[in-house]
Amino acid sequence: MSHDIDERVEDALARLDAQVARARASRESLTAELTELRNIEATARSPRGECSVTARADGTVVDVRLGPRADPGPALEKLLTATVVSAQREARQNAADQAEVLLGHGAPWVRDIRLQSPERG
Repeated sequence: MSHDIDERVEDALARLDAQVARARASRESLTAELTELRNIEATARSPRGECSVTARADGTVVDVRLGPRADPGPALEKLLTATVVSAQREARQNAADQAEVLLGHGAPWVRDIRLQSPERG
């Protein structure tokens, strides 16, 4: 009788170990995918090509380039700011699109990304 109990306990422990291993693998996979989402980049260009900005979904500005049409001064500063906001917004939206595939349409994280104000950067 105790042999049957021992076998059932061993079987239960083996099933539990397998569940824990699957959960760890799922967590590692999700962590890697979320890191990829944070690193999604987008480049925005000003309408007449004065500047371009590349930003990540987390808001990090990766690159700023001025074109030959760039005219230093207050207008360029405003144009650069608008282009930074545009690149950040596009990167966030791209990340939200990919997160939606990964996490589902109604996922709170996806909704939060989509609701972020462009002014926040």
